[in-house]
Amino acid sequence: MKYTIGIVLLLVLLFFAWKWYQQPRIVNGEGVIPFSITLADGQVITEKSFGGKYLLLHFWGSWCGPCRVENPDLQKLKVKYAKTKFDNAEGLAILHLGVERSQESWKAAIIQDGMQEDLNWSDFSYFDNELAQKYGVREIPSLFLINPDGVIVAARQSVLELDRFLAGKMK
Repeated sequence: MKYTIGIVLLLVLLFFAWKWYQQPRIVNGEGVIPFSITLADGQVITEKSFGGKYLLLHFWGSWCGPCRVENPDLQKLKVKYAKTKFDNAEGLAILHLGVERSQESWKAAIIQDGMQEDLNWSDFSYFDNELAQKYGVREIPSLFLINPDGVIVAARQSVLELDRFLAGKMK
């Protein structure tokens, strides 16, 4: 009996430790973490490349089932708000950041999920990539919405929550 209680307590402790580990290190109200990445076409993208727009950083993976399920909803969000006038912004841009090991799988998923016209980047170092490290990404999908002033206004929220947020900011 003593061992059973000890095992249960250990499992509960491990569960809470895992949940703590997965908690975002970036929270609403923080400033955007500066970055500079080069896309496959040679275009250099920084956090300032989206002046006047909301920017959604989307950490995802071709191998991630929940990510793949979410991708069509993100495409709908992009279409809905790409040219929308908000109180303090005009439009929404999405930067898809691949947490990947396989370039072939990543490219195939981009095509299958209809994201080939979007901004896509990966350095194929999985969770060790610079942006995932900077943003404390330990699970995917992870979304960070940044306003035109460079402030993170929605960290790790669902697409539905982001839709509600953006709808509330429309003129």
